[in-house]
Amino acid sequence: MLIPKTFAKSTLEQCYLALEPEIRIRIEEDESGCAKATLTLKGKGDIKRIEIEASLLANEARAFFAQAIGKVIRKERSKWFDDRGLVWEIDRYLDDLEGLWVAEVELTSESDEVSLPEFVKREITTFKEFKNLKLATEHKTLDVLLDLVK
Repeated sequence: MLIPKTFAKSTLEQCYLALEPEIRIRIEEDESGCAKATLTLKGKGDIKRIEIEASLLANEARAFFAQAIGKVIRKERSKWFDDRGLVWEIDRYLDDLEGLWVAEVELTSESDEVSLPEFVKREITTFKEFKNLKLATEHKTLDVLLDLVK
């Protein structure tokens, strides 16, 4: 996948401790090796949902990975500004999801129109199979996931 010049690259590892409500632990390491860990509680919803976050120490957060529901998701994230100044997060998944790229933009309102950049091949917001929670717990292969959006 050809992506535009990006900034703020990082590596993320995340796991899920509960499905409803969704409780996630994520460790994000920036290019300088600085790691930050976050515990996130997410409400229901596709486009808009409540999220509560708390900071953790990275070594303490990693200890919870052994208690994960499903697998630990690993991905590399880059950020990119579009022509409107919106920040896109571009994730390249690793391990058994190598080859899967997902781009996401944070909107200021649900009514905002999104113009997909040319490197985005398909809108997948409503495809629950591409949510990180599902990627961690349903163990679909990359081929199966890609068949969903043909």
